[in-house]
Amino acid sequence: MDSLFLIMQNFLITPFEKVLNEEQISSLKKLATTPPDSSNDAFDEWNVTTLHPRIAEQLAALQQQLFVRYVENNQLYKEMFPEAHGLEELKMRKYTGDDFTIPDVDVKDLGTARRILSFVFYINKPETRGETVFVKFQQKIEPQEAGCVVYPSSWPYMRAEHSGGGEKLVVLGYIHYVD
Repeated sequence: MDSLFLIMQNFLITPFEKVLNEEQISSLKKLATTPPDSSNDAFDEWNVTTLHPRIAEQLAALQQQLFVRYVENNQLYKEMFPEAHGLEELKMRKYTGDDFTIPDVDVKDLGTARRILSFVFYINKPETRGETVFVKFQQKIEPQEAGCVVYPSSWPYMRAEHSGGGEKLVVLGYIHYVD
């Protein structure tokens, strides 16, 4: 009963501290000084997988490790997840300003419906605030440089990112079903 309460209390939203090393943080911060691959009113975006393959490979291995820890920490059964799964390209986003982004969900069409788990790696800690807010659950995750939050990719996990009045850098990754 206690473990079920704990899982329901955190809604399967699981933060991990200090999972990135200094070299990874430094390389990603440097990448954020280059022109972005795409840009809109809410954020600039870089494809880490194509622009920094070595760091992307390290983060992919880290996603696999965090996946195992996520299952263990939440006392889930590994049989709940497919034995074979894939990883999507890693994208880095830079949020600026003092507003929240429009809430977004990681599964919103047929192309993204194969996502199982989402990963938000925090590259920096904004000067003030900067939390990731899971709207439905009213749960806030305070960003910690080198930390990560892992959560299910499905629609109840709509999130909004707050820039904290400065810059907020995150890398987004996903584990998904494969054919």
